[in-house]
Formats: sequence, structure tokens, C-alpha cells
Amino acid sequence: MEIRGCFNVSVKMKKLCDLLCLSAEDLKIRFAIREEVLKIISRFYPKCVVLIYGSTLNGYGFKGSDLDLLFLPHPEYCNTDSEIVTLPSPPTIAGLRQGFPYETFLKMDETCQLKFVTKVLRGRQQQFANIFFISARCPLINIVHRKFGLKCDVTCTNRLVVYNTELLRLYGEMDVRVKPLIMTIRCWAKSLGFIKKGGFTSYAINLLIVFFLQNVQPAILPSVQFLMKTAEFSCIIGGWECAFTTNLEKIPKSANRTELG
Repeated sequence: MEIRGCFNVSVKMKKLCDLLCLSAEDLKIRFAIREEVLKIISRFYPKCVVLIYGSTLNGYGFKGSDLDLLFLPHPEYCNTDSEIVTLPSPPTIAGLRQGFPYETFLKMDETCQLKFVTKVLRGRQQQFANIFFISARCPLINIVHRKFGLKCDVTCTNRLVVYNTELLRLYGEMDVRVKPLIMTIRCWAKSLGFIKKGGFTSYAINLLIVFFLQNVQPAILPSVQFLMKTAEFSCIIGGWECAFTTNLEKIPKSANRTELG
């Protein structure tokens, strides 16, 4: 797909977006990896949930970008629940099989849950490499899928990240200018080194652009408050209202006709 010979900036941005975005085959591979992880973990967590979130699903993922996975020991798990149990360390795999209280096991905090899952994944070295537990404000597991060479991050927080993903995806569907603009600015920011560890994240760039598009006159994107007011249901997660309408027919089209370029 030739970009250099194109003199229309809007068309050039759209072509760049098409080059950078994940293809249908890329998405197929990522869903297959998610299924592999779920199959491995469900041996110890029969009712667990493994969900894809982040750039893979919000529509702004670059080719080769990390796969973000949310692991929940059971569908109702919430790391802010008052019943969460904090332990010095999780049981060993042998200890769980030998009678460690399963109810306590399911209520362990996110750090212990991920440390245990790290042990489980290290038993599948033929499928995954570079398996590390990272202790941080939001702990996670780093793994690399051997066959596809794709880096994956596994977290254990709550479903807020899933709703954030859906919100960004929805904004990208509201107006055809949103996705090319976000992808182009992120490509520019990445080339200049703005997106790096300790600097801006891709997610922060996404939010800054959405905020800009909500505040131009006339606005190109509606506010989150508007989407929440027109929601068809209520959904409280971690004390936050997360429901918003996903019905595009309820969202008025923008009167702003400014070209991308």
C-alpha cells in the first residue's frame, strides 16, 4: 500500500492506519492464545474467566503489540472485595492438591493469584517462554508465546479494564476520523520516543485525543457523561458506575465536518 505518492493528508492517514492495524489473522492468533491460557489455568480454576482487553480489542492495536489478558479466578471475583484474603504466599500446586482450603484459594488477593498462575504457566514451557511475575502497583505476569513470538501480559484486577476497552472501541466506531487520527498520532509519538517506559503510554495518548475530540467546536465525540445518561442498564464495579450506551442510534452524529488533514 503506497503512502509516499499520496498527496491527500486524510487519505494518507487512513492508509497508514490500515498498515499499522491488527489484521483479521492477527486477531485470530490472539484469540487462540487466550484459549490456550484459559485451558491451562482452568485445570485449577474450573470457573475462571480469561478476557482480552486493551489495544487488541479497542481497535487501536499496532501489529506486534502486546496481548493484554484479564484473569479472574471466578466470575464474581473483585480484588477490592472485603472478603479477599491476603496471604504471605500462595500454596504450591502440590499443596493445593493435598488439601489447601479451596474457598480460601479462590479468595486470595491478586498478587497471590498471579503468583500461583505463574507456577502453573511455568509447567507449560513447551508453549510459553520468559514467564515472569512482576510485582508492581498493578501486578502482572509476563509471558511470550513460543510459536507466535507474541508477548502477553496477564493481570488480575477487575472488569473495569474491559469497560474501558469497550468505551474506546465505541468512540472509534462513532466517527471514521477517530481511528486514523489516533493511529497516526501514536505512530508519530512512538517514532519520537514519547511512548516509552516512564513516559506517555499508548492508552494516555488515546485518552488525550478523545478529550480533544470531545472539546472541539462543534464536538466530534460525545462526553462519557452523555453516554452514561443514555445507558440501558446500571453496572457498578469497584464502586464505579461503568454502564454506558453502546447503541449508536442513540448517539447524534457530529455536525463537525473538518477533514483529517
